[in-house]
Amino acid sequence: MAMALLPWTGGCQWLQDQADQRALRQQAQIPRQARTVVFEGFPWRNGFGQREGLLLYGRYWLPQLDRHGWERAVVAKHWRPLPLAAADRLALGGLERSIPARLPLRGFYRCHTAGDDVLHAARTRPCSQQARPPGAAIERLNDVIFSTYEPATGQLSAVVASLY
Repeated sequence: MAMALLPWTGGCQWLQDQADQRALRQQAQIPRQARTVVFEGFPWRNGFGQREGLLLYGRYWLPQLDRHGWERAVVAKHWRPLPLAAADRLALGGLERSIPARLPLRGFYRCHTAGDDVLHAARTRPCSQQARPPGAAIERLNDVIFSTYEPATGQLSAVVASLY
């Protein structure tokens, strides 16, 4: 009986990975032309429909021919120039551990939050523009969608993480 379940659970994991990769690309605005170099996901499966402590990481490479158009799109889609803005760093709080350890020296980044259901959020907002009363302190985020783009190498990285 246990051996009969083994292929079924492996197939479920493959389906989960595929769904996670699609959601990561969509939420992090990774272009279709970018090739996946690395993808990692934790937890590696759903437990009772939950994904507590979700952490998805992808690294991608954008071919030279596609870079110029993508660089124009990055600016149009409100990606910000590196280094990371102080307000975004502060908002990340405990989620800062989720962003790549080595940020590019030059390039762009995008830091957004969904507030809930980070993988399937229909709307997100910039990390530094959380809903809060004027003058109130920046609250730490529950989730983050963080992407970087390094034009010199064509490298993109993306993280989706949650504390819930």
